[in-house]
This record gives sequence, structure tokens and C-alpha cells, in this order.
Amino acid sequence: MSRDIIYYKDKLEEFENRWEDFVRCNNLPYPYLPSFIDYQMNYSKFIVENESFLVVQNQKTIAIAFIPIESYSEGHYISISKGYTFAPIVNSIKGEAFVFDEIKKISAIYKINKIMFYYSPLSTITTIYNPLIKYGFLDTSSSNGILPIAGENRIWKRFSKGHKSAIKGILKNSSYKITIVDSSNCFYGVSEKYRELHQKSAGRITRSKETFEHQYKLVEQGCSFYSILTYNDDIVAVCYFIISGTTAVYQSAVKEPNFASIPIYHALIWEAIKYLSKKGVTLLEVQPPCGYSVQLDDYIDSKQLNISRFKRGFGVNVVPMFRGIKYFKKQLFLDDVDLFKQRYSESINEWE
Repeated sequence: MSRDIIYYKDKLEEFENRWEDFVRCNNLPYPYLPSFIDYQMNYSKFIVENESFLVVQNQKTIAIAFIPIESYSEGHYISISKGYTFAPIVNSIKGEAFVFDEIKKISAIYKINKIMFYYSPLSTITTIYNPLIKYGFLDTSSSNGILPIAGENRIWKRFSKGHKSAIKGILKNSSYKITIVDSSNCFYGVSEKYRELHQKSAGRITRSKETFEHQYKLVEQGCSFYSILTYNDDIVAVCYFIISGTTAVYQSAVKEPNFASIPIYHALIWEAIKYLSKKGVTLLEVQPPCGYSVQLDDYIDSKQLNISRFKRGFGVNVVPMFRGIKYFKKQLFLDDVDLFKQRYSESINEWE
């Protein structure tokens, strides 16, 4: 059985066409959208090469793999900004082994020290264990949340009492107005306000202007949208969502620091959910943090615990988010173990 590998850097046009077809035919979630990959490539300043490839068998694409090579003082990684990048998607078990063997060959060429992969739970709903452990990855799985979207009344019943109250409070106040901004009514000013609010909230520039522009391009292409809140006609909060097929993800939210104590995201997300329902979306991923406690390479702090509670208040199903790290340098592993010992020990409440 012959298999051919097509690399991004060798046959760009064929690669992109086959990748898009594979994503569409398999209803893959947002990380695999070509436009989101462009965003990822611009997000990291440390990428030195793109070794992404796809596998063709009997003229049919059976696997896709995004392989960004990053360079740091301690060596090369397959990661995004030393964080997790999405794992390959393969249509057959035998093909899966073939793909990870090719990744091993790439790792040898670049002398990769660390690979960090994750799977969106939207792509592993029927999987009961982490596929990465078959290929020597240390299981560092986290928690995520999935909200089934099936009828506004059924969704509303899942919300906590506090969430319902917060939503009603915003919707009843005539000074507030919520608008969904998608490809039909988008304007660049929203993107600029979204970027400005990020900088205000963080007190610094956290990522490049180009990444916000790529997010806006996704809106223009009909792959994402903003849910914005205005107060007396001024934009004071923005939530950003990405759509891929019948699935979507709640990616980020930001608001004016002066509104920090007002529960306004609840209503923005509720309006976004209603919009998604009309678009035929059936599952919404809320992304980490969505967990309960400190775990290996998942060092959730008090702020993130509050964010997790906020997300779970929408009645999401808490599900595993399969992740894994493969080390090719012992010291990096030992350093990560030391960090885990430190962070987990800090979370232990000893008896007096």
C-alpha cells in the first residue's frame, strides 16, 4: 500500500487544497482551519520553519499534520510559543503510526528537544483515551468544556441561577446594547477596539497587531464573529468566537477596566449562543481554563479557577482535553518535574 507525503513547503497549492478538503469533509474543529493556522504562524515570533505535511493514500488524503519548528536558546521545539499546538488528525490507525514515524524523522533532522501536542475535544469526542501515549508522549491532559447547542429553552435551563440573573440584568438595562458582528456587518474599527481593550486590560501589549488582523480576516471570511457590548454607544466589551462546520469555540473576551466588577460577559455569550444555534452549530467549546485544581503542566491559579467556575456556570459538560509532551532532552523533563513539584506542593493544605 503506497503512501505519499506532501509537504507544505514543497507543493503549496496542492497542499492547501487538500488540507481544506480534508478539514471540510471531516468536519474538523477550528484549530485545523487554514486561516487559523495563519494566525498561529503569526502569533509565535520563534517559528523558524514550517514542516507541516499531509499523507495521501490511493489519491485520497488520510492525514494532516501541522508541524511548526520553533527555536529557543535551549534548542528546537515543535510547539507554539512553548505551548501546545494541535496534534495530527489521521483517518486510520495504521496511518497514524506512519504519521508519528514521519514526525520522529523530522525531529531527528532538527534535533527537536520537546514536542507539545493537544487535541481539541471536538475532534476526540468518541475517543476514550489519549492517543498520544501510544507514541511515547507523557500524558499532560487538561480539562475543557463542551456546551451542546440544541434549542434556546434547553440551553437556558443549563445555566446557573447567577448566570441567568447576570444576563437579565444587562438585557433589561437600556444603556447597554449587544450586537453580533460577522461577515455581513463587520468593520475594522471593531478589530482595533478589540486590540485596544486587550492592551488596556493587560496593561501592556501582549501580542502583535498582525494577530488581531488575522482574527479580523477570519470574520471577513465568515469563519468567526464578535459579540460586542456598547454602553451609551461606546464599545466596552468584546467576545470572540470561531466557527468550523457544526462546531464553534469561545476563544477570548475582554472589557474596559472600568467595567471589571460588572458581570457583562454572561449576556454576550448568551447572545452568541443564540446566534450559533441559528447558524446550525451543535457544539460550543469554551476552552481552558475549565478545571478544578492544579495538575501536571496545568498550573491553574485563583484567577483561572474563577474563570473556570464562570464557564461551568453555563452548564457545559467538562471533558478531557488530551495533551502530551514528548521529550528528547532529559534536563527539560527534569526541569518540568521540578516545576510541577513546586506548583503542586503549593496547592497542598496540610493538617495543622
